[in-house]
Amino acid sequence: MQQSPPLATFRYSVRAGQDEAFETWLRDLLALAVTVPGLIGVSRAAQTNTPGATGWEITCRFETESDRDHWVNSTVLAKAHAEAAPLFVSPPLAISDVDDEAARMMVVTSHVTPGREADWHAAQARLNGLVVGFPGFDGLEIFKPSGDSHNWTTVLTFRSKRDLENWKGSKERRRLLSQLEETKHDSVDVGPAAFGTWFVASTTASRPAPEWKQAMVVLAVLYPLVSFYDITLGNAAGQGLAIAGHPIIRGLGLPFPVVVFLGNAVGTVLLSWMLMPAAVRLFDWWLDPAASQAQTIQGALLLIALYVLEVAAFSYVFEAWGF
Repeated sequence: MQQSPPLATFRYSVRAGQDEAFETWLRDLLALAVTVPGLIGVSRAAQTNTPGATGWEITCRFETESDRDHWVNSTVLAKAHAEAAPLFVSPPLAISDVDDEAARMMVVTSHVTPGREADWHAAQARLNGLVVGFPGFDGLEIFKPSGDSHNWTTVLTFRSKRDLENWKGSKERRRLLSQLEETKHDSVDVGPAAFGTWFVASTTASRPAPEWKQAMVVLAVLYPLVSFYDITLGNAAGQGLAIAGHPIIRGLGLPFPVVVFLGNAVGTVLLSWMLMPAAVRLFDWWLDPAASQAQTIQGALLLIALYVLEVAAFSYVFEAWGF
C-alpha cells in the first residue's frame, strides 16, 4: 500500500489592510518552496475574515517526513517568517500531518424521490455553493444513480481531517441542513459510521443515527439470530441436535471453527439483506437524529423490554428442552 504523503500546513493571521502585502510575500515564499527537494504539491486558501484579521492556510505535500521536516525547520523559512512578522496578528502556526485521504473524505448519499429531482438539484446547488468556499475545501464529485436506483452520491474532499471536521460541525452547514429538513428534503449523510450502511436507509435523515442507538438495535437483532443458529443450524452442522438426551437431528460432525464460520456467513447474509433493513424500518422513528427526547426514552425502554423478553424466551427453551 502506498504511504500517504506527509503534510506541512501553515496558518497565518494577517492584519487588516495587509492582504495585498501578504499576497506579494506569499508569492515569493511559494517560489522558494517549489524548489525544495521532496515537495510534490502546494495548495492555498483564504479563510473567513475575522475582526481585524484574515486567515490564510498554506499546505505543502512532501515525498517523505524527512523532506517535510527539512523545510519546516529550514533557516530559509524562518527568515521569511521573521521578515513578514509585521503583517501578522500572531506568529504563524505550523502543523505537521499525514495526507490520509480516507480520513479527509466525506461521502453523502441522497435518496431522491421520483419527481423531486429538480428540488433536490436546487437544494444541492445551495449546499455545494457553500462548501466550495469553506476553508480547507479540496474537491467535489457528484455521481448519478445507476440502474433503477434513485440515490445520488456526492464525494467531498478536504485538505485535512481537521478541515473535514470543521465543515461537519460548522454553523453554516447545520443551518442549511435544518432548512432542508424543514422542507422534508430527503438527503442522507453517509459518513463513517459504526455499523456501515444499515442505518442510512431512512430517507428523512440528513445525518447518521447516533451510534448508541445503532448498537442497541443491532444487539436486539443479533442476540436472537445467534441463539437460534446455535440451536438449529449450528447443531446440525456440528454434533447434532438432541432434546433431553434423545437425538433429533444427526449432525454433520464438522469442526467447531467451521461451524462458527458458517454461522458468521449465514448471519452476515441475514443481517445485511433481511433482518437489519427490517429493524431499521421498524425503529426509523427512534433512529431519526431529530427524534424528540420523549421518543428517545420510549424507544430505549422498548428495546430494553425486548432484550428481557429475548433472554427469557431462550432461557426457557434451553432449560425446558435440556440443551
